[in-house]
Amino acid sequence: PRSSWEDYNAELISEGGGVYSRSDKVIELSHAARQALGIEQQRLAPNELIHELLKAPVDLLWNGGIGTYVKASTEAHADVGDRANDGLRVDGRDLRANVVGEGGNLGFTQAGRIEYARRGGRLNTDAIDNSGGVDSSDLEVNIKIALNPAMHASDDGALDRAARDALLADMTDDVIDLVLRTNYLQTQLLSVLEGDAPARLDEHVNLMRALEREGLLDRRIEGLPDEEGIEERMRNGEGLTRPELAVLLSYSKISLHAAVMDTELPDEPYLQQVLIDGFPERLRREHADQLAAHRLRPEIISTLATNHMVDRMGIALAHRLALERGLPLAAVVRAFVLANALFDAEGLWQAIEGLDNEIPAERQYELLKLVAGLVKHAIGWIASREQYRETVAEWTARYRDPAARLLAELPDYLRGAYQRDWQAERQRLAEAGLSNELATRLACVHNAGGALDILLLARTAEADLDLVASLYFEVGDWLRLPWLHSAIRDLEARGRWQALARASLRDDCYQAHQRITAEVLRQPGADVDARLQGWRASGGDGVDFVRDRLLELESAEADDFARLSVAVRDLGRLVAG
Repeated sequence: PRSSWEDYNAELISEGGGVYSRSDKVIELSHAARQALGIEQQRLAPNELIHELLKAPVDLLWNGGIGTYVKASTEAHADVGDRANDGLRVDGRDLRANVVGEGGNLGFTQAGRIEYARRGGRLNTDAIDNSGGVDSSDLEVNIKIALNPAMHASDDGALDRAARDALLADMTDDVIDLVLRTNYLQTQLLSVLEGDAPARLDEHVNLMRALEREGLLDRRIEGLPDEEGIEERMRNGEGLTRPELAVLLSYSKISLHAAVMDTELPDEPYLQQVLIDGFPERLRREHADQLAAHRLRPEIISTLATNHMVDRMGIALAHRLALERGLPLAAVVRAFVLANALFDAEGLWQAIEGLDNEIPAERQYELLKLVAGLVKHAIGWIASREQYRETVAEWTARYRDPAARLLAELPDYLRGAYQRDWQAERQRLAEAGLSNELATRLACVHNAGGALDILLLARTAEADLDLVASLYFEVGDWLRLPWLHSAIRDLEARGRWQALARASLRDDCYQAHQRITAEVLRQPGADVDARLQGWRASGGDGVDFVRDRLLELESAEADDFARLSVAVRDLGRLVAG
């Protein structure tokens, strides 16, 4: 009781350090302290010393206090609204810490964060760094709501207050794990977004505009760049900073949650598991009925499902696909649920995250994006087709097992360039430190862009999956499609419209491949080669002409939109013929 910092054991402090009172007029600094702070002054007033402490050249600056300590150089102290700290506040550009953690609220102005981040500093926002506390509080409330009916029951399943409190205490570690998992994914996404920010500036700006049209976002209030600032970033090859991306991350989740809540998606029985998985294991085991009847069931499912999509697929994908394809936002979220279930993407993502501190983080981000690339392709494929005639459970029951089999057996079906590409990718991943099993699975993901087309062909033609898959890759290899897909993927897209043109080329290429394979499948023959020869003969000179054209384009020195548009157009002629 009544202890103070003067009671601290001074022997635990590094040489030259000490505990000083803010009421002192002057503080004498040791040589070691001046070296640590990177300053020459031997005497400083308390506020001057705190000012220098904030600017110290350290790995981590952690703010856990009350008050706003950092602003932007473009802001006046009066703009901050915290007069008590005017005498010690610093500018973001003057911070020398590598990383900032915000344990307090409003420790930085948003402009101060952005200024620090644009000079290479690493930080999120106070909302991101403190979201664990909010998350644990929400989870506590939702657990108590789930248990309330049992507390008011009069039968053998009744739960008294003491038993409930003991249950809450027992689940503490499980709650911590759930909260840390949520925040791990959210900050991991920010790291992925930050690395791609310059290349995706146009996409992020379009998201800002979409959120403004929804009436959710006010750029000025949130400190996001205006149109002039965006043009400056484009000229300088800069993207949005991490704290700016953190703001868009929050608004993206809010937008998707609202869109899903206005649909029947939260009522799909399949998503019951999303609700259950959001609670501690003991609660799932002992109070499953109460969880299933949770009065906030739609809200919790919508939150968890949309958070999952944003954390895995990025902040802009749902809005971009909805805008490009004329789809409701909820339809894109539903397609994500289906695509994730189809390919067990979450299992792959978690396997990659299991490599923490074993391979470089940048390599992990590349692998996470590899899986996201397949899921993104599947989302577009699913969302553009009539998948609403079946429930999520019916759709996954129809396709999940064949999809798992196709991915597991994919190396057996690959031909020619596909097989060489798979082997090279698998070797690259193994050399990067991945186990043989994971390297094999991810190499299959790299080559699985046509998986949904194969599954659909096998179902609609009532054909054997082995035959359809073998035909698909034989046709693709003969037509040089591995090169064409790679060339389209490597096209540089400057802005929204070129990105849309690139996506259209890719989709048209896949669609033509599927329809050509369907034609080959209809040919008589005992094996793959016989059917392919029959199709070539039935197509006449046009088939060989298109193949020769693709070979010619492949041998060209450089690829551009015009050359690849010709290739895809000629491929389409085979379908038309």
